[in-house]
Amino acid sequence: TIDSAAAYMVSRGVPVFGFRHMNEDEYDKAYHMVQYRDRSGKVIAPDFVISDGAEMSLFLDKNYPDVLKDIKAVLEQTTSGMHKYFSMFGDEKKLYFRVIDINGSVTKSKFDNIYGSRESLLEGIQRSLNIQIAGERTAVFGFGEVGKGCAQVMRGLGAHVSIVEIDPIRAMQAHMDGYSITSKEEALASSKIIITATGCIRTIAGKDMEQIADGALLMNMSEHNMEIDTDYFKNTTFSEIVVLNENCKRYTLPNGRNIYLLCDGYVLNLYAGYGHPPTVMGTTYTTHALALIDVVKHPKKYDIVCIYRLSREIDEEVARMSLPEVASKLTRISKEQEKYLGISADGPYKKDSYRY
Repeated sequence: TIDSAAAYMVSRGVPVFGFRHMNEDEYDKAYHMVQYRDRSGKVIAPDFVISDGAEMSLFLDKNYPDVLKDIKAVLEQTTSGMHKYFSMFGDEKKLYFRVIDINGSVTKSKFDNIYGSRESLLEGIQRSLNIQIAGERTAVFGFGEVGKGCAQVMRGLGAHVSIVEIDPIRAMQAHMDGYSITSKEEALASSKIIITATGCIRTIAGKDMEQIADGALLMNMSEHNMEIDTDYFKNTTFSEIVVLNENCKRYTLPNGRNIYLLCDGYVLNLYAGYGHPPTVMGTTYTTHALALIDVVKHPKKYDIVCIYRLSREIDEEVARMSLPEVASKLTRISKEQEKYLGISADGPYKKDSYRY
């Protein structure tokens, strides 16, 4: 968070329980504090949860499981958060509440993830170390939407960008966009800048650290601190550990090799910088707001406890509201064209199966 923004919210009567650069104990304590309680101290379920990474849902499941059944809906905005709902709630146990997949909406994943990451990655790097990017070998692990944004900005600044992928379709996309596809081992050994954006745990594990090039910068642009195995840095004996600033530490191995770890493995653009620019985040929050209004006003649409994707109508309305100067220039099709395409001039303009 940004403390000044949080303080402003408090001044307007909005309770805030977090502050910038909390440690794990403070973070956990805040999660307990934020829960509503009755006069006896018993935790009362929130009606709705606006979720980033499924963390509140997992926290409640672990600490106050009895309240889960009383949550009306959770609105989740991240890729990794949706992974958690499908794997931890959807498959292994009963899903107790409705989940609205905000991340699956086009106006979130194709805008926030790509264009937000493309700009905020650079801020995070420059606030951590004033380094030259042009000409540097850079590896981006994962070519999803966040990885695409990261790769675009690094190449735009003149870096030689390679992509590490497990998915042949994503790898094909990267190849056709002109990026080099390389193995994990080759990327670690030859890259000066290493960026993780996979949404998976231990993308770079402890055993991988021995392959990392001397002087490489290691940073994470995905969720929390799960992609880089930070236990390695806690449990390994180093010749020297130098805190260069609050966002960067240099670890020197006994063989003389140096690894620069940014933000202790936490999300770079949030830890070192201020996150995505307000314009693109406004789109995501508009999606949240319209989805929440729809859940409240049309409960019968969401009567089954399951995971829901937003309707195309809501997605298109978010786009109109977010960029009115663009919406005002849109072309309107004729009755003849409506009939030919099988759509209404008022939308939706694509079937739910359409992939943007």
